Amino acid sequence: MKHRFRFSAPSRRRLQGFDAQLDQETIKREQEASELFHSEEEVTSQPLEQAAAAPAPEDAEENVTEREDAAQSSAADVSPAAAEGDAAPRTKYIGAIDSAGFSVAYRSDVGKVRANNQDAFILASPLYGVADGMGGHQGGETASAMCRDEMIRLMLQEKDEETEDEGERLCKAVRITNRRIFMKSLDEAGLNGMGTTLTALLAGEDRVWIAHVGDSRCYLYRDGTLTQVTNDHSMVMEMVRSGYITVEQALTHPMRNVITRAVGTERSVQVDLIEKERKQGDIWLLCSDGLTGPVKDDTIQELLEVIQDEQSELGLEEIAESFLQLTLSRGAPDNVTFVILVDREASHGACS
Repeated sequence: MKHRFRFSAPSRRRLQGFDAQLDQETIKREQEASELFHSEEEVTSQPLEQAAAAPAPEDAEENVTEREDAAQSSAADVSPAAAEGDAAPRTKYIGAIDSAGFSVAYRSDVGKVRANNQDAFILASPLYGVADGMGGHQGGETASAMCRDEMIRLMLQEKDEETEDEGERLCKAVRITNRRIFMKSLDEAGLNGMGTTLTALLAGEDRVWIAHVGDSRCYLYRDGTLTQVTNDHSMVMEMVRSGYITVEQALTHPMRNVITRAVGTERSVQVDLIEKERKQGDIWLLCSDGLTGPVKDDTIQELLEVIQDEQSELGLEEIAESFLQLTLSRGAPDNVTFVILVDREASHGACS
């Protein structure tokens, strides 16, 4: 269980030696998870202007149909000559492009140990993110859901000034969200001490802004190289950065689940803001530590490379499912949530 450093809570179960092969129970869980994912109402990312209202079930069915039609249309665009290998090879279908110029895939799963899913994700183009709740069975789920809803609502609002910086607007939304979660934790005894991580990405015309609190992560895969863009706000990573322990020692350290910053645990919060230029072909990965515990960086890079590999028939959805099933096959001791963004149209003009 994740907990803020000033709160007492039992440590998360240590990762054991996970079997690399899927057993029958895991296969059954994979099938159920896949069916559940494809039955969710929110099957595609929504423009920010539409994010305030959840789609009705019939709308969700239409979205699924549209995505399937898009895939079929893409396959139909292959000329007979190309199919026979006499002309240029077909263009690989990655996925539909949203209003911010990204192809998007996501998953969120309770894992194989936890009783409930305390993670939440944000899909409100051009705003995306993940939140990993903490504070007990009810508190963690409440905190991450509040964080998601407040961030979307606040980013829907008009700018205070025409010249307001998008990065500052994003940080301001995090600070307001922090205060509201904190006040709710004071109002309800059962929610005392609740909080959540937050890693949120806002896409602009030619750059992105990442607001970050906690130990969820943002990765960027660009030009064949994977980079962890954010720094973990955790006790063990503070020790690593100070030279007291190594990264390898941090993996099994008894305080590895203690975070030093969270949204909602105190009246104010310090937010890391990172600004990066957009580049067509970039792949962004926003994820909770439920993914990065079982799946290491070298494996993450290998899977993201496949998305850009024209020789591979695996698209974005297949890679997302591979991430999830790999995590489940390795025990999935925590909730796992991630959002993958492939930049298809840099300088698209997402923010106005």
